[in-house]
Amino acid sequence: MLEIRNQNLNTPAYCHRCGGTAQLKPGPALFIAGTWGAICQACAEKEAPALLFQMEMARYEFEARQGHPPHPGGQKWYSATGR
Repeated sequence: MLEIRNQNLNTPAYCHRCGGTAQLKPGPALFIAGTWGAICQACAEKEAPALLFQMEMARYEFEARQGHPPHPGGQKWYSATGR
């Protein structure tokens, strides 16, 4: 089970599912529930796509409040139709 948590890191982290890299930036990120075990985007897409979408929307809002525009071409954004 995964959860969204706010955190302060701006560094690559070990994905606690596949061993790959989870790129952490300050603000909302996905972790294994009850831990600080980071999850990469690929694992989140497989395990909890709806939660990944919520986290990306929370990140968008967080960055807007910080005065940072969203990063076009960076992370994949999802629509309600799945396109």
